[in-house]
Amino acid sequence: MSHTVFLLASTRESGHMGNTEWLARRAAAQLPPDTRQTWLSLAHLQLPAFVDQRHTVGSYPLPEGDLHTVLDATLDATDLVLVAPCTGSAFRAHSKPCSTIGAPGCGCPTSISKRAWPANACG
Repeated sequence: MSHTVFLLASTRESGHMGNTEWLARRAAAQLPPDTRQTWLSLAHLQLPAFVDQRHTVGSYPLPEGDLHTVLDATLDATDLVLVAPCTGSAFRAHSKPCSTIGAPGCGCPTSISKRAWPANACG
């Protein structure tokens, strides 16, 4: 069975859906009925600030807390949908901690093969 994970990067308050999320939800409604869907709002998770350790420590600890939730969802997914407003900066800001997933030394598989789909609404 397919499992699609939607990573929402909008900074809108809960209960206020933007164009990009609306578009992603419309697209998700067209997925086969047996497709499992997981929606994670990165702005509403407690994600640590990202520190690039590639050139110092050289590895990352195994994610904990909400970042571990993102890791589990990512590993379980067959498809990832990156839902970010057109500015793109929203996704970069919220997703930085997620970039350690699969990094050397994080305790994650070093090869994560997923289909990734960007979704944004540029008007």
